[in-house]
Amino acid sequence: MASLSPEYDGNDWERKVKHWLRLRYPDGRFEEVPAEHQGDFGIEGFSRDGIAYQCYAPNGPLRVGELYENQRTKITDDIKKFIERKAELLKLFGELKIKSWWLVVPQHRSGKLVQHASLKTQEVKLANLPYVTSDFYIHIAVPDDFAVEREAAIKKGIEALHLECEEVEPVHIQEWAGNNDAFTNKLDQKIKAYSGESVDEKVRSLRENWIGSFIKAENLLKKLEATYPVVWEDFRAVKQRRENKLFLKYNHDSAPSLVLQQTIDELKAELVVKVPNLDSGQAEDIAIGTVSEWLHRCPLNFPQ
Repeated sequence: MASLSPEYDGNDWERKVKHWLRLRYPDGRFEEVPAEHQGDFGIEGFSRDGIAYQCYAPNGPLRVGELYENQRTKITDDIKKFIERKAELLKLFGELKIKSWWLVVPQHRSGKLVQHASLKTQEVKLANLPYVTSDFYIHIAVPDDFAVEREAAIKKGIEALHLECEEVEPVHIQEWAGNNDAFTNKLDQKIKAYSGESVDEKVRSLRENWIGSFIKAENLLKKLEATYPVVWEDFRAVKQRRENKLFLKYNHDSAPSLVLQQTIDELKAELVVKVPNLDSGQAEDIAIGTVSEWLHRCPLNFPQ
């Protein structure tokens, strides 16, 4: 069965894209074009460097073919307005010439959409519009086209940071454990120390939970590093600072289980402060996975 596209709210998507555009074009160099009063001109706004922008997130989830049909129809309908509303658009742009029209979508999954955009590009050129350059083109834009702006929006607290990451399956945990004996043996020792548990089956269950958390955190952090490198550097600094202070927790008067929970809570709290819009659940996943790493590498130890 064909995979489905994620579901987005069209209004939320529009607001998100406009945040990116205002970050890309400060000082009023992005001009929003509201449609409420006498008109939808086939664009959400335009930049002073000559790019017209339209945002679109269809109601989903949709299969690839359905997503293509929706996006193709959007291009067709709005390029028709872009051509036919010539008098109004000429007043809108003034002396500015539009070199490109961008459809900004959450996902672009069809080469046929590029073909359709090329056909509509020729249609615009043949219309000989006074506000369009001779090298005009249509571009289907995705979030990666705004990587810098997305990261800035997250840092400013404008946009939530949510990393799409698959759940860790039991088979992956078992395979990983089988290939990392030193990790699992050390983890078993720490589990017995903090939990007081000695039943093999219960220790194994706790170990698998810790390993699953470690793998999930690693996957989230790889995604974070690839997508938001500046935010990842902030996390790395938090992690190193916390790790350097773990020796302060070596206290014979503190119960290991309390030390463990306190360490997770403190790391999560600092992550949420450092990255204000990090999804709370994912902040917790990263905190637990990081503590799992500290357990097996021994920066987090328990007094004997």
